Amino acid sequence: MSLSTELKLDNIQATLLRIHEANGELFDENDVFKIVKNKAYLNRFLQQQREDEEKTIKIVKETLEWRKRKCISQLSHSSFPREMYSVAHLFIHGTDHEGNVIVYTRGKYAIGIKEAIEPLERFFYFLCFKALEKGLMDGDKGWVLFNDLGGFSMKNFSLQHMIAIITSFKYLPSGLNKILIYRLPMLIKPFLKMCLPFMPHEWQNLVHIVEIDDIERMIPERYIPDFLRDSNSIHKLEHPPELKAFDDFTEQDLKIIGLKYEDKVKFKEFLLKLKNVK
Repeated sequence: MSLSTELKLDNIQATLLRIHEANGELFDENDVFKIVKNKAYLNRFLQQQREDEEKTIKIVKETLEWRKRKCISQLSHSSFPREMYSVAHLFIHGTDHEGNVIVYTRGKYAIGIKEAIEPLERFFYFLCFKALEKGLMDGDKGWVLFNDLGGFSMKNFSLQHMIAIITSFKYLPSGLNKILIYRLPMLIKPFLKMCLPFMPHEWQNLVHIVEIDDIERMIPERYIPDFLRDSNSIHKLEHPPELKAFDDFTEQDLKIIGLKYEDKVKFKEFLLKLKNVK
């Protein structure tokens, strides 16, 4: 790291700490410790903004405010119900050959229930930040977003929802190295082109449409889930022992994942539909 970068990080950190001291309610205290006081983390934001100090302060401030609104820093694996892990529709699994952590998503489990949108978005961003942070700790590595669209149904596709997710990518600092799309349905290609302009410019070049041969070259065999070769296969995740069933969730548990108490029945229906996807 150059002396110039070090000085910029000192200034960025000092400015953000002053903002926090002036208004202790603006940021989550966990994020102040994890991000603001961690120069390696701040440097990811600085590199994302091409070493522009003022832009970095602005985006980190916005990110911390957004993370607090979404309770990102309060989330852990046990924040989400056991049923969401049993189908393995969204999970972290291994690394590619370059050591980048991989987040897998499965399009066949995209189910259009509006009450599930906010909890799913929080789960997605929780895992993205987990992958980013794991890469940061494992020798300053990055991460890969792998999208398997096999079995995806257009009836569950929401362009508005997709744009909302992509727009929020701006809150993720540098570190994403590839966005891999596998089994892309022909009908989705026009919508993909519509969504790309909403993605941060530097990420648009990271999108790659891949086939199984490409995957085998990029990812070690032990980290290639069976469902990439057999779409009916269910990936078995090791459940953290502290996971609770959704029926045991309290009102506070629901609030952290962004679910209203009155929507609990609808979300339970969503979990049942997830389980029954073929």
